[in-house]
Amino acid sequence: LLSVPTDTPFLPADLGERLKEARDRAGAHLACAMSADRTHPVVGLWDARLADDLERAMVEDDMRKIDLWTARFRIAQASFPIEPVDPFYNINRPGDLAEAAGLARAAMASLPSESSSRAVNPKS
Repeated sequence: LLSVPTDTPFLPADLGERLKEARDRAGAHLACAMSADRTHPVVGLWDARLADDLERAMVEDDMRKIDLWTARFRIAQASFPIEPVDPFYNINRPGDLAEAAGLARAAMASLPSESSSRAVNPKS
């Protein structure tokens, strides 16, 4: 089961694959994303068999911090670069949304243009 917060617009396309590789390589119960030396425990790949334990922690133990729950298990981490933009940039306030829009424009501007990345067809 892959979980991500809905306010992180720059998630990597290979997120699930890299989390699975990290989890399998470590023989862990779950894998969490990491960037800039910071763990993002909500961005994770979970063994669905942990669902009952998570429910107990939330209902019976009134646990609300995901990192307290994940500390009970063997966790693998998959590290992601923060350039050109932190893939786990979190939008919480209107100012964050405006900043994210600017980051997206800058990231898009750094990509090769469609016309320069296509093969040239001399017959066209």
